[in-house]
Amino acid sequence: MKRQMKHKGGLFRQRGSSLIEILITIVVLGITLTALASFQGNVSESNNLAKQKTIASKLAEKKIEQLRDLRNSDAFNQLLNASSGQTTVPYEDATYTVDWNVSASGGSSKFATITTTVTWNGHEGEPHTVTLSSIAGDDAPLQVASLS
Repeated sequence: MKRQMKHKGGLFRQRGSSLIEILITIVVLGITLTALASFQGNVSESNNLAKQKTIASKLAEKKIEQLRDLRNSDAFNQLLNASSGQTTVPYEDATYTVDWNVSASGGSSKFATITTTVTWNGHEGEPHTVTLSSIAGDDAPLQVASLS
């Protein structure tokens, strides 16, 4: 029900809100809140994936460092002979599989290419992968230049 009040100069002014105006406001507010809730869900999902990628990267780095930590020629030759392997690491809300492969780099017995690949399934079962590579060498001195 509209209430009208006589205003100076003979004009009428509306007082209060109509039912249609209130319903429109509620609908707009509902749409806005739904969009915000959806956005919050997307942000949370993105944060979880970023956290999982960070964990996977750290696992890959750790494996590379373990393999690079061999400091003498005998251990380095063992590294080249190991060639590949796999471990499974359960961590918080996912299980990570760490695969590694070691191969002679450029046909040289002094350098090896180490590649680690970490795979895991996300919250909805979708597969994710992080791959890191590094070159390692034995600790024997390498002559790269000479002066004459």
